[in-house]
Amino acid sequence: MSTTDFKYDVAFSFLEEDEQLATQLNDRLKSRLTTFIYSERQLEVAGTDGEQTFNSVFGKDARSVVVLYRATWGSTPWTRIEETAIRNRGHDEGYDFVLFIPLEKPTTAPKWLPKNRLWIGLDRWGLDTAAAVIEARIQELGGSPHEETVEELAARLQRQGELSETRRKFLDSEEGVKAANAEFGQLCAEVKTQVDVLKRTMQIFSFTTKEDYRLLAVLGGGRTVSFTWDIRVCDTLNHAALYVTFWDGLMPTRGSLYNHQAQEMRTWTFEFDWHPETAFGWKGEDRLFGTKTLAEHCLKQFLLDVQQFREQQQRRS
Repeated sequence: MSTTDFKYDVAFSFLEEDEQLATQLNDRLKSRLTTFIYSERQLEVAGTDGEQTFNSVFGKDARSVVVLYRATWGSTPWTRIEETAIRNRGHDEGYDFVLFIPLEKPTTAPKWLPKNRLWIGLDRWGLDTAAAVIEARIQELGGSPHEETVEELAARLQRQGELSETRRKFLDSEEGVKAANAEFGQLCAEVKTQVDVLKRTMQIFSFTTKEDYRLLAVLGGGRTVSFTWDIRVCDTLNHAALYVTFWDGLMPTRGSLYNHQAQEMRTWTFEFDWHPETAFGWKGEDRLFGTKTLAEHCLKQFLLDVQQFREQQQRRS
């Protein structure tokens, strides 16, 4: 394929929880390059065979591919299709066309990926540097980014400002508070659904849930994880926070949840967030979690704590 035959300069592959990050990167590039990000190309994809379209985009239509990588990338239906297309193309052409940006610590990458295809440093150098690295790679591959005009720069900054102001007004409103309260309800429902799965698959422990006003606790295996939605007023999310606390021990019954019988091990803090171009989420640990992903993330840590408790008990016996 010649350097002029590509439909896109760069296509982004990412998990749902990282859509906001991908959108921010895309916005820094799309005035100078032709980009593919699903949320902005849905009209093109609509009415087509999704699998065939994504195979084509990541397998041949994009001059370069940027993957925002987490260990679970490649395990969801769409990223699995994208991974297959990338690997098939890499087998035929080599992997110079792809750039992986790891988002987790410690840094991980697929075993099949050459190490020189990693760019580590997003948390240190930021989005502007990442965009510059991507643009440089595209130039190496024969792409020719055009210089951003004053009008294009002004339009991009205007879009960013409008989105930021829309987000701020939403989070500082009764509508935003209602949305956050509803999303906490969704979080509790998702946690309880996954606890039902634990009951079926880990029958050596007895898992239960307890609910109180804006609090949900999961107990079992000598450990507890609690989800507390702390919101003080009804018309703003300023100072509102979700606290996920992991406890050594089992919480007592309602009315004495913070009894000395359960000792706090660690607490994670999250803020409700919303991006007009993406969706609701929970910001914490240097990333934005979707509600389902956050439930899974916290319950995985809870299970690790349960396993640690079990091993401690076995050593004592």
